[in-house]
Amino acid sequence: MSKGNIVTGLDIGTSSIKCLVIQKNQSDCEVLSYAEIPSFGLRKGIVDNVEETAKNVQLILSGVERDCNKKIRSVSVNIGGNHIYVTPSDGIISVSRADQRISKEDVDRVIQATKQ
Repeated sequence: MSKGNIVTGLDIGTSSIKCLVIQKNQSDCEVLSYAEIPSFGLRKGIVDNVEETAKNVQLILSGVERDCNKKIRSVSVNIGGNHIYVTPSDGIISVSRADQRISKEDVDRVIQATKQ
């Protein structure tokens, strides 16, 4: 299997941190590793102690790496809480090229416009 078929999910919660590593096959998924440890450093979904939370995340990731004998290079993280919200924003710019192709600079400018 290619390295691109490894998927790692990390759930950082108030009571526990969970990590799941799977390998996607053509027809299904194979669980390579799963771990769960108590969570310290969070209170009501909010990181209260950055150092403790980071230590626990590193601990669980190194554990699943050893367990499945794979180097974790990318992780999808889930963090929940009522303090997390989305603010919709629009950004409008003029495309700078005469042929109307969108350049990297155009993308950067529209992202900056949405932040304002």
